[in-house]
Amino acid sequence: MSEVLTENLRQEIVKGSCVAVVGAGVSIFSTGNAPCASWTGLLHHGVQRCADVITSLPADWAERANRDIDSGDLDDLLAGAEKVSNKLGAPKGGEYARWLRESVGVLDAAHREILEALRDIGVIIATTNYDGLIQKVTGLPAVTWMDGARVERVLRGDERAVLHLHGFWERPESVILGIRSYEQVLGSEHAQAMLRALAAMRTMLFIGCGDGLHDPNFGALLKWTGTVFAGSEYRRFRLARSSEVAQLQEASPPEQRLFVLSYGTGFDDLAPFLLRLQSAGRPPSAENPSVPSCASALPPRPRCFGRDEEIAGLVAALLAVQPEPVPVLGPPGIGKTNLALTVAHDARVEARYGSRRSFVRCDGLRSRADLAGAIAATLGLTLSPNNESAVLVELGRGPTLLIVDNAETPWDSDTLGVEEMLGRLAGVSDLALLVTLRGNERPAGVAWREAFRPQPISPAAARELFLSLAGRQFASDPHLDDLLSALDHVPLAVTLVAALAEGEPSLDSLWQRWQSERTAMLQRAGGKDRLTNIELSYELSWSGSRMTSEAKRFLQLLALLPAGLAHADLAAVLPQANTAARTLRKTGLAFDEANRLRVLAPLREYVRRRYPPESGDLQHMITRFVSLVAEYGPQLGTAQGDAARARLLADAQNIETMLLRGVADVDAGAVIKAAPAWAEFVRFAGAGSPAPIEAAAMAAKRAGDLIGEANCVKGLGDIARARSDHDGAQARYEAALPLYHQVGDSRGEASCIRRLGDIARARSDHDGARGRYEAALQLYRKVGDLLGEANCTKGLGDIALARSDHDGAQARYEAALPLHRQEGDLLGEANCISRLGDIALARSDHDGAQARYEAALPLYHQVGDSLGEANCILSLGEIVRARSDHEGARARYEAALPLYRQVGNLLGEANCISGLGEIARVRSDHDGARGRYEAALPLYRQVGSLLGEGNCHVGIARLYMAQGQPSEAAVRFRDAVGYYERFGDPYSVGAAHFLWSQVCDGEEREAHRHATRQAWRSLNRQALFGMAAMDGIQPAEIETLEEGTALRRADDKG
Repeated sequence: MSEVLTENLRQEIVKGSCVAVVGAGVSIFSTGNAPCASWTGLLHHGVQRCADVITSLPADWAERANRDIDSGDLDDLLAGAEKVSNKLGAPKGGEYARWLRESVGVLDAAHREILEALRDIGVIIATTNYDGLIQKVTGLPAVTWMDGARVERVLRGDERAVLHLHGFWERPESVILGIRSYEQVLGSEHAQAMLRALAAMRTMLFIGCGDGLHDPNFGALLKWTGTVFAGSEYRRFRLARSSEVAQLQEASPPEQRLFVLSYGTGFDDLAPFLLRLQSAGRPPSAENPSVPSCASALPPRPRCFGRDEEIAGLVAALLAVQPEPVPVLGPPGIGKTNLALTVAHDARVEARYGSRRSFVRCDGLRSRADLAGAIAATLGLTLSPNNESAVLVELGRGPTLLIVDNAETPWDSDTLGVEEMLGRLAGVSDLALLVTLRGNERPAGVAWREAFRPQPISPAAARELFLSLAGRQFASDPHLDDLLSALDHVPLAVTLVAALAEGEPSLDSLWQRWQSERTAMLQRAGGKDRLTNIELSYELSWSGSRMTSEAKRFLQLLALLPAGLAHADLAAVLPQANTAARTLRKTGLAFDEANRLRVLAPLREYVRRRYPPESGDLQHMITRFVSLVAEYGPQLGTAQGDAARARLLADAQNIETMLLRGVADVDAGAVIKAAPAWAEFVRFAGAGSPAPIEAAAMAAKRAGDLIGEANCVKGLGDIARARSDHDGAQARYEAALPLYHQVGDSRGEASCIRRLGDIARARSDHDGARGRYEAALQLYRKVGDLLGEANCTKGLGDIALARSDHDGAQARYEAALPLHRQEGDLLGEANCISRLGDIALARSDHDGAQARYEAALPLYHQVGDSLGEANCILSLGEIVRARSDHEGARARYEAALPLYRQVGNLLGEANCISGLGEIARVRSDHDGARGRYEAALPLYRQVGSLLGEGNCHVGIARLYMAQGQPSEAAVRFRDAVGYYERFGDPYSVGAAHFLWSQVCDGEEREAHRHATRQAWRSLNRQALFGMAAMDGIQPAEIETLEEGTALRRADDKG
């Protein structure tokens, strides 16, 4: 009976009479089981959204709603849906629309085969789903049940679109979710008329509908069909797993004429079943019954991740009316074989070629004759001296897909013979020829289509590939991303390391093995071939006939350069490099990216370990990169700083590698001299690591080079200070100081003392900082160092600014500024201008502050100081926030944040995060604000920022105030006052007391207001109003502080 019914359904599809009604099951499969793809999953998500955004919900509301959803009873389920839609303001509420967009609106198809099959079989597509998955794959527009005339046009075939019978998320008012929306669609005369017309005039095919057929809308429709069409000879169809057919058929009343068909044992079988319906039951060679099936089956379908674009392109090429020969090119291990097999198993390719899909491995083949024999054996032919002719005849008997894998093996050995045979294969009518080749070169003599060149897969795809093989328990392993990155996300390497991980409790041991064994560990099952042993795969390329001695020599050097080599620098490393590079490109061992020649990480590791370069070549390359940092490093912080930063950044990984190799040599003097310049780069750019400087300091110590050791140690202190590691920086400066003293370098001594003053100031030890600056100032004057003198003067201004002594700070900065300009020190000039902007901001002179920051910003950029750039951007964010431009402030905080993270500056990072918390707070996003404050707090603690910690506690306290929790707010205000008093900031102390007073009564309230007056009495009135405005404290509130006489006296002093 099933054959008769299946043939009936085929005929309806061929006639164009069929409408496919697609249910949630298709979305669930296509998204890989995304929770929001199912109705119950979406409703649970909605309950959580209600709990997250609606503060007035009863305590047990979410529990009751979830219980309704999970009850299994349709009435309860609809009640739960009604609760969600009502609370979120359906149908036109903004929160409801946002929830739909952020739930079903973001669904994406990880598995597209069913959706593509629906597209390809040519039926009208209707769906009960709210998502847009079908539109994304088919490119068709959405038409909902509310669209009246357009629904008629689609049903008549005058317009192609996807009919959303229960609504589409982009039109929230159309979404049928709860009881009221079902009543709305049931009460729509037009919607019901169209549904009944659909049932009467079209053959309905239900796919993935499950319990959706029992909902009020479709339940009523099927009941109606049972009444009206009980004696009809026309059928409706429902597709189901083979295990469900009997039960579902029994549950379908005969009068409804709904017949259940099996598509297979699981959803993987659904797409092929649909495509077979389109082919009207004929195998590809039905017109020639004598054509045999291929004798050997395809290898199993492999796991393939991150190749959607390549798969789509290859499938389209193979399904062309007359397919052109397709080459798939790439380096060893990139996944060429995997991609070819994945495409061969595609449902559309299977429908086109059926059993005539053949796969031939060329491993071990050495000639044209070998290749002909291998193809003949795969096709099941009797081997003879005329294999090639027999193969051509057999392949011409019907549409056939032939995959020739690893074809470079016979091609390298018998180039002309294999090229001629491939040309003859390409001339066979109805043959789709797909050839994979290691390298980047196609055999001559064939009219190839444009080559497919798969690249390393994305980090996300590499993770998914690894987890699918090794197990999901490694998803949160701290070594996983580092391990995959070390493998450059090369699919074969990921596959082999996943095999090693299976059964392990964690990735700790694998990560340790990688440190010592590198690519030697990447093998499985004895590692006897190129697909189970990556080193064997690489060795085949290294020893191949296309590799020249020049190419090998150059590859030995490239293997040491993680960032590859700029095209312009090739000849500077090796005179014959350009010729060698052409060979490496052709063999697929190197590739071009962003005007650089690169080698993938696993191959680099193999060549580096197995084939180290000649000592002369290595020394020449070390000298080249050490000279780069010695030349450009000192330019950082000068007018040429930005160009120098860009030049070093392009080769930062290479320079670091070469510095470490160079410092290990007997004569490490050049690296010791260059290490401080590398420290400047790491400090300014936030790239690279201190490892070469640490190694250089040790080498200098062993050599008795005191000044070299001191310069390296001080450089390490500069990096630690820029990264807010004050303890580490202090230890470095205190270690370098006696070394400078021992060699009589007063300038070096002064530099360390001044930097120790910077650390004391950052810790709010203003007296200690002043003592350091004044001591350093004397030494700078002794040696006539105007620049050092200017830096100390600026440091004293920083202390005054921190103490709200704006006049004193301004005087210091204005004294330092001409000294910096006299010395041509753009960085110092930018620092002074930026600090003058800080003073203007504190005085609420927003226009003046903005002008200063905008003047300093290009100077920081010019000298290559990312930290200075970030500080200016952050301060400009503070200005626009003071102007209540919260969106502008958010944009600037988010622009500054990655710069702070780039240079490792925790204080700046914390300030950005805290600022984003403030924006969230004033927008009443309490959860978002709390999350930001809690994220910033540990950063402030780590760097010892008392002011930052206090600000976070005040922010959290204000959240408690808004939520009606005065006791909790008071605890946070108390903590904040403690931090502010230790820091010595009178404004912040007063502001915290003022806000605290608002959650108190009686004498306690008056005590805090009195504390506010005492703290603010010395502040300039204009500055006070400006700072208070940033905290939302209005001038009128300040005026009412018991008439505020003390504050007015402070204003009288100017």
